[in-house]
Amino acid sequence: MMTPASQPAIKPIMRNQRISIEIEGRKIENDSVTFEHENSCRRDGSFGYTYPMHLPSLRILSIGFCFFIISCMPTEPSSKSTTSSASASSHTWQSFQKPADEVLRTQLNEEQFDVTQREGTEAPFHNAYWNNHADGIYVDIVSGEPLFSSKDKFESGTGWPSFTQPLDKENIVEKTDDRLLMSRTEVRSKYGDSHLGHVFNDGPKPLGLRYCMNSAAMRFIPKENLEKEGYEQYVSLFQ
Repeated sequence: MMTPASQPAIKPIMRNQRISIEIEGRKIENDSVTFEHENSCRRDGSFGYTYPMHLPSLRILSIGFCFFIISCMPTEPSSKSTTSSASASSHTWQSFQKPADEVLRTQLNEEQFDVTQREGTEAPFHNAYWNNHADGIYVDIVSGEPLFSSKDKFESGTGWPSFTQPLDKENIVEKTDDRLLMSRTEVRSKYGDSHLGHVFNDGPKPLGLRYCMNSAAMRFIPKENLEKEGYEQYVSLFQ
């Protein structure tokens, strides 16, 4: 049994309703073509299989091959589908499924993982947002759910970003934290289950609360990018 690698090269060329076949350097032109392979008897005593194939059959095979190539070609996504995904992104956190730690380690840097997954605390005055005064919102670094607004941010003097209230209380979960031999109220995100920081009762009036957050647990979205990133419902806050 011969292997495909040992078969002679066969190159069909269409020429004005005729076909030219090149077999091992020899060209044969005819409306009816014979493909020769090794191990069938030829006139000179050599051997090779012969497969008669007529021009209509070659045309059908050629057309089928073209459709096969076209079907395998990648297609560009339409602008409609891209727009649909962008408009739907504002609700993705509500169906967010938290990945395994192994996956999160590939998505977060070491400090972000330590803060959100191990209840760590970043250094004061050496973090991304403690002194950020731009307009926009802060979302969970893991799930993207909206957490706080720059409208409620204030200078607490602690070195961490501090807020008087959440942007959406539905996205905030508060738990009792007794780990440091003192009772504190831990703040976590609802859908991402990320540790964000703690809330204290020493904030400015009238609410009197200070949500002391870790920058590493959040991502800031400037007001000019809200609609583009799927948070269009918060654009009116800054108009």
